[in-house]
Amino acid sequence: MARARRGSRAPANIPPQACMSRCTPSTASPIPKTQAACSRSATNPRVSLYGDLPDEEAEQAVSKLVNQTIRSFAEKVDVAAWRSIPSTYIITEQDQAVPLALQEQMAAQAAETRRLPGGHSPFLSRPRRLATLIDEIVRSA
Repeated sequence: MARARRGSRAPANIPPQACMSRCTPSTASPIPKTQAACSRSATNPRVSLYGDLPDEEAEQAVSKLVNQTIRSFAEKVDVAAWRSIPSTYIITEQDQAVPLALQEQMAAQAAETRRLPGGHSPFLSRPRRLATLIDEIVRSA
């Protein structure tokens, strides 16, 4: 029997209301009232996406953002890997782009949840800690 693969999802897997980059009016769709607060990352990505980075690194990261349609988050998914492949959701505890309650709601679909202190972009702010956590997840599968 083949060993089950384990995937991991970080907060980048978010709904359209929490657009991760600078959405333009031509690519955006109306945001439901119930989750309008999640759209703040498009307003100030320096704070919401890179709030725990030093200014110079954060500004460099912001300068590399490109316009992104929220359609990529809103389109219907016919097949979701987490339904057949055990997955782990990594909650970033001080994320200013995706509220903790929303992360916990999404994490409920995963087989396992792990937590990481810090903001939305741990691959920049805590790369070693994130790599160690992912390694732990993979080795425990």
